Amino acid sequence: MRLPDLSLYNLQTRLLAAFVLLMIAMGLTSLVLVHLNTHAAVRKIVSGEVMAGARAFERLLEVDSQRLIEGTRLLAADPAFREAATTGERGSLGPVLVKHGKLIGSSVMLFVDVDRRIVAGTVAGEIGKRFSHSKLLDRASAAQQATALASVGGQLYQLVVVPLLAPHPVAWIAAGIRIDDRMAQEMRNLTGLEITFLSRPEEGEWQARASTLPDQARKEIARNLGANKYSTTGSDGNAEFGDEMITRVINLAPRADDGAMAILQGSVP
Repeated sequence: MRLPDLSLYNLQTRLLAAFVLLMIAMGLTSLVLVHLNTHAAVRKIVSGEVMAGARAFERLLEVDSQRLIEGTRLLAADPAFREAATTGERGSLGPVLVKHGKLIGSSVMLFVDVDRRIVAGTVAGEIGKRFSHSKLLDRASAAQQATALASVGGQLYQLVVVPLLAPHPVAWIAAGIRIDDRMAQEMRNLTGLEITFLSRPEEGEWQARASTLPDQARKEIARNLGANKYSTTGSDGNAEFGDEMITRVINLAPRADDGAMAILQGSVP
């Protein structure tokens, strides 16, 4: 009996094994390519959603600011309020500010005199203090109005300022909407995006002041912003940093005394 040629058998086995491995590798490569193409397509879709959500977000802020500005101008034009404000009889200003704030849906109302001190308002701890956002007052005097995210008494507000003219600015009225987790959640319901508001004093570090995200994610966003990880953007304006989230940074106080940002994010499945 003739024995089989084992060398030929081994060669055929090795060729078959190599062929099987090649087919597996090709299959895996195809799966990877499909995954990458699918992932890229998903990112593109989410990126478009973030762009659309960002436009809606900015529009919502604009509408809120305009509502506050119009309501504050009505108060600034009220003859009785103007007389009390300009004649030094300011004892009645506080109750009027409280009442008017409720009428226009404002969380805070402040009256700032010509010396830039808060002489009446709804934040008791700020009465008698110098208004800390002087650039906002300057902008309001020049343009008849100004708006920015700014801190008052340690709380962040979407703040508007309107001058009291006679005919030049003799005082300012400030009104604002509180920026807190509840407000962020309302924005999320309207835009479909995770939203984080951050601020920092001059030379300070970024702090998340309100967000739809849990505490650890807020802190991570603040660290990333401080490390300029969101500074590189693509042609769509979204940050290139991050795989799990599409991120867009919106500067909310480009000319205010404090820095303020909103981070909008859409999750990539």
